[in-house]
Amino acid sequence: MNNKKENKALSVFKTAAKNVPAYSTFLKKNNINPAKIKNIEDFNLVPVVDKKSYIQINSFDDSFSEK
Repeated sequence: MNNKKENKALSVFKTAAKNVPAYSTFLKKNNINPAKIKNIEDFNLVPVVDKKSYIQINSFDDSFSEK
């Protein structure tokens, strides 16, 4: 992946981690510190969001950015 696309992916991840309550909670429950995700290889540390682990347990409103 080129640097521009990698930087965009990291930016989207960090924005979601900061601004989406359900995603922030999901990361905390899985012991993921967003500040430690610094490159595309680090995404291997982030668990996959799926219906059972994320969608079914979060409210609709918490699944979107507060901004």
